Parts: sequence; structure tokens; C-alpha cells
Amino acid sequence: MTTVSNIFNEDDLNSLINNPTVVASMYPFTISDITLFSMQIKMSDSIRTALQTQLGINDTYEALPMRWVRGDTAAHTDTGFTPFTKSYLIYLMDSPGSLVIGEDNNVVSYPITANTAYIIDYGVTYKIENTGVTLHLLVGPMSEIGAQLDVVVNSI
Repeated sequence: MTTVSNIFNEDDLNSLINNPTVVASMYPFTISDITLFSMQIKMSDSIRTALQTQLGINDTYEALPMRWVRGDTAAHTDTGFTPFTKSYLIYLMDSPGSLVIGEDNNVVSYPITANTAYIIDYGVTYKIENTGVTLHLLVGPMSEIGAQLDVVVNSI
């Protein structure tokens, strides 16, 4: 697991958080018990450059995968339609709670910090805990080519 801070400059970070699609996608959270909402937005050249230079993501996609999550998530791994070796999560806002990576006796917790990427090896389990009902916005999960990844909840 690797963390990288300050992925985006202030203008890019604000443009992601205030993107009309991102702002409009908050609406379902105000009227229901929804806990996750995925979307994609058009990626600016500046954001594409930041992903390439900061994380080595060689993005061939026009759309940037994003996700709102409310509260905690169950332990899960990521899966995709194309092969990948790492999952990239970039939190855009600070949040209470922790990103917990690993299982059993090999668990490490990280604070959910704005503008920070968490790079998780393929097949490694992770979850979010102790966030209460806080909404957190992230880019990803995506692969090293920028493909959106889905989560597979581990059975207990």
C-alpha cells in the first residue's frame, strides 16, 4: 500500500468538488438511505496530467470515475473488466474515520485525508470504518489505466 499526498492543485481539486455533475449527484443522499453513488465526469487536461505525473496513471479514458460514499463500507476487494495490478482511490475531502487495509493480523489504518491517493495492490481487502454518516467524495476506485473498478464484498 502506498499513499501520495497533494495529487491535484487547488484549482483542480475545487473543480472536481464543485463540478455540476458531482454536486447534482448529492441529491439522492438527501432523499433516501442510499450509501453509494458512482458517476463519471469529463476529465480536464490538467487533471489528466496530475494523474500521470503524480501517480503514473496512463489514462486512455475521457471520463474520470468518481464516487460518493456515505458512512462505512464492508470489507471488499476491487474487480474490473480489464486486468489490473493496483486500485487507486483519491479522497477529495477530509473525513472522520479510517481507510483500513488488509485482513486478520495484517491490518493498517489510514486517515481519510483530502487530496490523498491510496494505492492498493490487486486482491487486497479494504474497508472504511468509523465515518458515521459523513459523505466522502473520491476519484476511483480505478486501475492504472484509469478504468473504473467495482467492488466485491467479501463474504464472512
